[in-house]
Amino acid sequence: MKPLRPIWAIALFNALALLFIPFALEAALTLLDPARGLPPDGYLDGTLYTWGHEVRINRYGFRERDFEIPKPPGTFRVMVLGDSFTYGIGMSTNDRYAGLLEAKLRLALPGRRVEVLTFALPGFSFSAYRAMVGRYLERTDPDAVLVGFCYNDLQPRAQEYSVERELFDHQHPVLSSGFRVFLERHGFPHIGQSLQNGIYRCAEWLGIMPGWMEALDRAYQKHRPEWQAFLEDLKAVRIMLEEKGYNPPIFLALNQFPSPTSQTPRWSERRRYAQWYIQALEAAARAGWRAADCADLIPPEAPSEWFFVNPADQHPSAALHTLYARRAAEMILKQAGGSVKKNERH
Repeated sequence: MKPLRPIWAIALFNALALLFIPFALEAALTLLDPARGLPPDGYLDGTLYTWGHEVRINRYGFRERDFEIPKPPGTFRVMVLGDSFTYGIGMSTNDRYAGLLEAKLRLALPGRRVEVLTFALPGFSFSAYRAMVGRYLERTDPDAVLVGFCYNDLQPRAQEYSVERELFDHQHPVLSSGFRVFLERHGFPHIGQSLQNGIYRCAEWLGIMPGWMEALDRAYQKHRPEWQAFLEDLKAVRIMLEEKGYNPPIFLALNQFPSPTSQTPRWSERRRYAQWYIQALEAAARAGWRAADCADLIPPEAPSEWFFVNPADQHPSAALHTLYARRAAEMILKQAGGSVKKNERH
């Protein structure tokens, strides 16, 4: 018969095993992290990067070069507004669609100085675009104003926003962020984020809050205040430009997937995205905007990785930015062919 081990030894072994579990779990989650091995995203040694591309901010707080005020004579200037899609998550400034658009316009308008200026920040909503037009229109003095519309632009805050989620965060700060912050501070960021995501998924499953797609779908219901605010903002921007003698604004839907059809069943789960874009495009056209999307340019049989910046980030790929620039150039040049009102003054 083997001698019994002392109780203290068994307790010590169990304590060490329990202490080892979080370290092992954090190590496993780190190894499984899709961002592992990718270029830096965020601040590194005091410099901000978006997946390896340095982010430089101008005096107005946007990822754009500074520009002259007043606009130099003979300059063809485009004002582009948008959220993280337009800001260019994972893109260099030249490879995002605004930079590609500028290159296309320079080729199409030889002898002209061309500037495409971006006023975009991650998380911007459509109401923010209206505010930016009001604040920077006369300083920029653009020949064209283009909004790069993302399907979640109706949300007043983040894509995951809902009244119920905001209330949950307010009533349960420990559950919503307390555990995550505590674990991050003690060296377990992956466990903290996974725990927070799990808490939110449980709250959605219990009906405490809607999932982000349900919340956004609700914002597109025509009686909802989010939709009514969107209609008002569309009208206000168009009137603002009209009263100051500018061309009508351009509404470009930045589709990230091809429109689902019976011939492309692979994309049937994306049907809601297409419906959101179609509804927004129709509203913009009725409000007097020049509206178009990019869905017809997207190859339906492209591999999944073709659409995204990288495995850890589902913002639009460089290939999609190329398509956005193509459609934007078509729209702006069509408008410029009819009238370039502001340049006529110079």
